Amino acid sequence: MKKYSIVTYLEGQAKQAVRNIQQELFEITGSRECLDTWSPHLTVGNGIEVSEEQMSDLEKVIAKFTESQAGFNVELSGFGGLDNRVGGKGEVTTPFVLWVGVVVNEQLRKLVQEIEQTITSQCELWYKMPLPYTPHVTVAFRDLSKEGYQSGLTYLNDKNFSGTVSVSHIALVEKLPDTDIEYKRFEFGRPT
Repeated sequence: MKKYSIVTYLEGQAKQAVRNIQQELFEITGSRECLDTWSPHLTVGNGIEVSEEQMSDLEKVIAKFTESQAGFNVELSGFGGLDNRVGGKGEVTTPFVLWVGVVVNEQLRKLVQEIEQTITSQCELWYKMPLPYTPHVTVAFRDLSKEGYQSGLTYLNDKNFSGTVSVSHIALVEKLPDTDIEYKRFEFGRPT
């Protein structure tokens, strides 16, 4: 069984702005995991476990699902964090995470619900998104220490952050031991 996350990637200015924050936080906290293993993204579905035999059918389900989706925008705003992150099954992580906040709109809420109903409810899960759904773009995690978390929060308290992200696809991202790699991207098929 392989593990996959379901995300939409940031692009353009929003991606670069998040990368800049991740780099600044690395210099303050020493946490590199976001820089080394992930491209900035927004998680839109629970993490799934899929066998090679199931993969072709899953890809067909996702392709059909995304054909009927239209792109939309979500706003990024502010920062947040948790000191009790659990992580997924078998994931090695500290309990600390820092993020850029995402303003939930009806289109995002609907997309996440439809992914749950159409895709992830048919699969075994390795990661369950915390409920209620709290969308965010992670800027430090997994190797973030308690001291790094506290100094990162202090640093972010003095910063403002806002931006707009276009949600135009979902991607399956394979979880490997040392990194997370995009397996396949499914573009939305309906005009915006």
